[in-house]
Amino acid sequence: MTDTKDHVTTSAQPLPTASPASKSAGPVSGRKLGWTAVAPGVLSLLLGIYQVGKPELWRDEIASVSASSRSLGDLFELLGHVDASTGFYYVLLHFWTGLFGDSLMALRLPSVIAMAAAAVLTAQIGARLYGNASGLAAGLVFALTPGISRYGQEIRAYALAVFAVALATFLLLRALERTGSRVRWLAYAAALVLVALAHVVALSCLIGHLVAVLLRVRRDGRRGPLLRFGGAVLLGVVCASPLMLIGHSQVKQQLSWLKAPDLSDPLHVGYQLWLTLYASRSAASIAAVLVVLGVLAPLLRERKREATVFVVSSAVLPIVAVALISQLGTSYFIARYLLFTLIAWSVLAGAGLVGAAALLTERVRLPLVRWPGARPVAAVLLSALALAAIWPSQTAVRSYAAHEWTNIPIGKSPGYLSYEGTADLLAAHALPGDGLVFMTHSAMMVDLGVDYYLHDRVRLDQVLVTRTPQQNASYYSSLCPAPAACLATAPGRIWLVTETPVSYLTPVQTIERTALLSHYRIAKTYYRSDIHVSLLERTS
Repeated sequence: MTDTKDHVTTSAQPLPTASPASKSAGPVSGRKLGWTAVAPGVLSLLLGIYQVGKPELWRDEIASVSASSRSLGDLFELLGHVDASTGFYYVLLHFWTGLFGDSLMALRLPSVIAMAAAAVLTAQIGARLYGNASGLAAGLVFALTPGISRYGQEIRAYALAVFAVALATFLLLRALERTGSRVRWLAYAAALVLVALAHVVALSCLIGHLVAVLLRVRRDGRRGPLLRFGGAVLLGVVCASPLMLIGHSQVKQQLSWLKAPDLSDPLHVGYQLWLTLYASRSAASIAAVLVVLGVLAPLLRERKREATVFVVSSAVLPIVAVALISQLGTSYFIARYLLFTLIAWSVLAGAGLVGAAALLTERVRLPLVRWPGARPVAAVLLSALALAAIWPSQTAVRSYAAHEWTNIPIGKSPGYLSYEGTADLLAAHALPGDGLVFMTHSAMMVDLGVDYYLHDRVRLDQVLVTRTPQQNASYYSSLCPAPAACLATAPGRIWLVTETPVSYLTPVQTIERTALLSHYRIAKTYYRSDIHVSLLERTS
């Protein structure tokens, strides 16, 4: 049966293929989408820029800001101790902020751009596999996803990793169009290097890529594509291996907090992951329906079955692999590390939307569906309806404390540490030369967060700090081992910053607090969300 609904060829062969006489022709659908693929990118860009500066920084973003603001020498020294796996992103951000400054808009814009580019590539991938309309739908679904908007406004490498996986997948499909093209396989290998440099967990996308290659080998009966794929993977991994090895040596100290998924209840694990990927219950529900349609439509219409096998594998198998590997020691199982699977989920959702519409129009003959402009108009209308349905979720991921809620929408917001509020308070009430002491959990990076928002509005003396984070090649300061001696020459006023509650103080911080209160009295205390700021005045 000929499919006239999607204006593409309807061969049962879904992966890029060509007859021996026309190897260079490539898939017709992949060449037709053209500039239409830019529409999802524009939508993603607009959503990414919208209120990009509203959410307050959270601790992971503060780490990115601190690392990228250092000199290259200090940055590479830091990476020798921690965060080597994110080092490539830090270096990019270092040069970016050198050109465009370190405002929240400037810091988050690289992620916005990366997600917009990923939306374009998602549309192209969908078009190559299912046709133009499905590709456009896939890109729009991707762009509208609140989880994409959330991490498209994050000063971390996750958006870069999503873009890298989308690029690698797109280039793989191009390589499979012309399997003898060395240039295309080298381009694919280069994209894999970018994947590894962006986030090593994203290399689990190779499982889905392997499925695509095996489907091609099975269909053509030649092992050439498999050998070239293996060579490209080997080349990409070898090129990225130095950074990967350094990162692996640091992984236990960085991910000791992350628990392995409980595989005794896989449905619960999958459900929690699904919600967190989409950062929205409504978006997750809509996507689930569309994905089911995306799986069923090819079976019902007897088309694009191999494409569906590939896309389902790209969506599911990386998640399964990371869940299993996480049982062996260090866990890597967290939604933001698997955000790249939204590319495949969006392609399935786009195919489900168009496939369901095609099934409907095959059975219900309406004059309107014969109008050539019906599909673009329908795409715009459906996008508008979807945006209206998920707008409360889009608003939620842009709330002031949204980035602290790392597993949104599960549970409730944990509150936030008001780095900006504390900085504004100090700028308004502190005097140049006043002392400043942070007694906070080191992992919360309150000192670095307040320093970012304070900038140079008022110069304060951290009287108990003997070595700065930069000097320590870390994110943490070294504190005075003899607080009483250090306080002997301290100024008459000291601002004490603590979290709520203060019962978690370390032994060193307890000694510091005792020393402070033996020489100073609390003149006034201010409250900024989960932070207390007290003005201490010397008594002796």
